[in-house]
Amino acid sequence: MKIKLNVVAIALTLCFSDLAVANEKTDPGDLPDFFAGTWTVEGRENSFRETCKWLSANSFLICNGTDVENGKAANWLTLLGYSHAEKMYNFTAFDGGGGKATFSGWIRGDNWVFTSEQFIHGEASRLQITITPTSDGYVLQEEESVNGGPWKKTVTEKHLRVSAAAQ
Repeated sequence: MKIKLNVVAIALTLCFSDLAVANEKTDPGDLPDFFAGTWTVEGRENSFRETCKWLSANSFLICNGTDVENGKAANWLTLLGYSHAEKMYNFTAFDGGGGKATFSGWIRGDNWVFTSEQFIHGEASRLQITITPTSDGYVLQEEESVNGGPWKKTVTEKHLRVSAAAQ
């Protein structure tokens, strides 16, 4: 479960953390350059890295990440894009163990909100991830409802930029 959450959290946080830049866009499909670069998570600066680069200018952002915990590396790859037909952001995350998670996202007020429905260990799981911009990155919060049960916070992380993308 921790690997799934890391993959989802990383993918989402990289995608939508600069609301001010996003709100200035005239076309919601133009993803801000803010997302490109290298990121870490507060408290895991020595073990967590994710680097995001453009496939081509403002088309798809591709991110590669690694998080080392107890001497074992968890790796993932994420793709982020915008669907003009559906008028929403889409991203898919793939982890090193063969897992995949797909989310849809929208801007709600000052936050980015992403949702997904999937089966995890044979149980119906609904996930919602809220990303709140901060002065030095963003806070990511994940909530989960299993089999229609109550929503529970499962992850809260502060993501920090290590470096911007090379121009």
